[in-house]
Amino acid sequence: MAAIMTVCREDLHLPIVDPIQLFLYKDTASFEAYGQPGTTNTGAYAQGKKLHINLEKTRGKRWVTSERLAVVEILAVVEILAHEYGHVILNALASTGRKTDYWPIWFQEGFAGWVAAKVLNSLGWQDYGLTLHRAKLELAHNRDLLTTLDGLDWLNWHALAGKPKGYIRTYILAFVAVDRLIEMGDLSTTLQYLKTGDFAKIFQGSRDVFQADFQNYLSNLNPPSGLIAMQKPNWTVGDQWVYEEKSPEARRIVVSEVVREDAFQGIPSYVVKRDNEESFYTKETLGLIATMEEGKLTLRRDQSAQIFSWPLAAGKEWRNTYAEENLKNKSKHTIDLSMVVSTIEETTVPAGTFQAARIETYDPKSGRLLFERWYSPQAKYSIKTRAYVTKEGLKEQDLISLKVNAGNNSGNRSP
Repeated sequence: MAAIMTVCREDLHLPIVDPIQLFLYKDTASFEAYGQPGTTNTGAYAQGKKLHINLEKTRGKRWVTSERLAVVEILAVVEILAHEYGHVILNALASTGRKTDYWPIWFQEGFAGWVAAKVLNSLGWQDYGLTLHRAKLELAHNRDLLTTLDGLDWLNWHALAGKPKGYIRTYILAFVAVDRLIEMGDLSTTLQYLKTGDFAKIFQGSRDVFQADFQNYLSNLNPPSGLIAMQKPNWTVGDQWVYEEKSPEARRIVVSEVVREDAFQGIPSYVVKRDNEESFYTKETLGLIATMEEGKLTLRRDQSAQIFSWPLAAGKEWRNTYAEENLKNKSKHTIDLSMVVSTIEETTVPAGTFQAARIETYDPKSGRLLFERWYSPQAKYSIKTRAYVTKEGLKEQDLISLKVNAGNNSGNRSP
């Protein structure tokens, strides 16, 4: 909490609320009994200078300092605290004569989300630019579901939040709107208006002007581009890709090499070796179907993952669904993902500049962006990947070198 308050004071130059009180409730029953009535579906809320946290609604994350927390757990904890501290700051401004009911709910929640994202950025755990990038792609992908900001009053906010993809339609929309609002003016000036209570000036004197600007802004997010169709390549033994992999905790070099052609349960496949693991990618899709370690099967799927749908072209969408069995931890589950080729674009990584198809992977229920992959025909595989939800937090891979036989690559052609 001290780190959050320090970032808000020194980096964001926000008014500091100190002291504050933090209340942790072990479950929803105690949260309702001692907290604010009617908060069954709420994981946390701010009341004046008090922060109330329902531990049952925060996915059971550990909140004790005597244990070493995983990065993803730390991020969840800090994000919740920073978000609610953003509300505390607005509450403090209201107590000095400002009226929070003048601030629309989308601004209150968007500002709290902005504070949380900035705190994670300042602490070096999650780049603000990537947080915003992910949010913009989620809005673009779910544009047909979005309402206007003036339609997000208190009643509609809570109604939408409980519907499918409700988090995208409320909190993500609000976060991007506040970022846009600050971007339209000078940050220090905008924050000064907030501190002094001259809130109308944040909207440049008119909410209607901002509403119109923001609707236009949303309509121009991530338009499909590129007329190239990328065909499935042929891999050959010896094809090799070397990546730098980085996460908040570590960096390492990952080498992937096609070591032979084989078959998995009769399905023709390429075998790719990484460290002591051999992975089977079907020749039909170039999707993973099984892995082995030291000759023992560790993972298998009822069909290959369809991370590619050939040919690749801007705007193409498909579902990636399969059942997976992990023999190491004896677990089974079904995967269902929404895939889309958003653009064909030039992408630069340490290995060079490539023309690439950016493939986005979404959770079809929540609408959240889970994964981005840039496929290049020149490289015959991905040159860049970005995973937003892993045990290590955000994880990225960038191609730093490659060795491929271009003679058997079918490359590009016009559709």
